[in-house]
Amino acid sequence: MSLISNPQFWQAIAWPLVAIFAFLLLLKPLKALLERENLSIVVGNTKIDVKSTTVRFGEDISQLQKEIAELKSIVEELNPNLGENSEISGDLNEISTRKRVLWVDDNPGNNVFLIESVNRDGWDVDTAISTSDALKKISQLNYNAIISDSTRYEDGIENRFAGLEFLKALQKNKNEIPILIFTGREGARLTSHFINAGASKITSSGSEIFSFLRSI
Repeated sequence: MSLISNPQFWQAIAWPLVAIFAFLLLLKPLKALLERENLSIVVGNTKIDVKSTTVRFGEDISQLQKEIAELKSIVEELNPNLGENSEISGDLNEISTRKRVLWVDDNPGNNVFLIESVNRDGWDVDTAISTSDALKKISQLNYNAIISDSTRYEDGIENRFAGLEFLKALQKNKNEIPILIFTGREGARLTSHFINAGASKITSSGSEIFSFLRSI
């Protein structure tokens, strides 16, 4: 009996053939889905761009892991018994009053994971998508801190100096709220301008946001 006419041969390869056929059938739509630039999901009331958020979240996690490891090493060198006081520290955090931070970004979905972490860290987080929206909220509520991006699309136009203009508007109003500019490399080139306009800190690191807020 030849191999092709053997029923056991066809039984053995039946499922692999089905699997290969299904894979080839779904390959094209799956590839198109993964390559879509505008793939998004909705978390609560926030629309998240999956591709950009995943990339940024991965970068933030890597940076956090590195800096946490460095911080742990420093703390252990300074005080090996510090962990024994963790219960006391936890009790103090529970009785402390929650503070409020305004996060200004034209695409808050990019920061949804960090915003949720900040909220769990004891802060109430409000978001604003433009300078005018932020100034309005600041006039209505008392904020302990402000986080702003450096570049925003406002009224359909990209404004690379939106963060700087926001700082100058706050400076003009004699606002003394601590402000962190959360920016990438391009915005980092304007560091001296941000500082002169009243920024307390300029960073691209998610972990430095927490150190900034905890210092307030």
